[in-house]
Amino acid sequence: GGIFFRSNEGGAAYQIELVLPGATGDLLGERIGVSRGATATGRQKVWRANDWNAFRLRVEGDTPRIRLWINNELMWDVTEPKNDLLASETDGMIALQCHWTALFSPAAGKGMPLSSWQPGAAHRFRNIGIIELK
Repeated sequence: GGIFFRSNEGGAAYQIELVLPGATGDLLGERIGVSRGATATGRQKVWRANDWNAFRLRVEGDTPRIRLWINNELMWDVTEPKNDLLASETDGMIALQCHWTALFSPAAGKGMPLSSWQPGAAHRFRNIGIIELK
């Protein structure tokens, strides 16, 4: 899944990826190309397997400076060279994405780079807070 920010109604957004094994903590685009992505190369050092992990995301400016901390450790600090959203939009929703949710079947992922979730798979969120920056 992922954490979307500055998302439009169609789901085009900047995204923090949430997938293990894989690219958890990486900066990607969902239905947009991101000029400058980022990789959470230090995640393995701070990740708490089978436990709660804290993500803190800070986004500032029309041409965004984006920072991500996992468990209070800075993973990356990126300033995009331009606003990648359609028409340089700066408003948008924050959304939590859940990837493929069909019944488990190896055939469910055909044509997509994803396979369906296995029984019992879940994303769980708690203590979500949003602070508007001045």
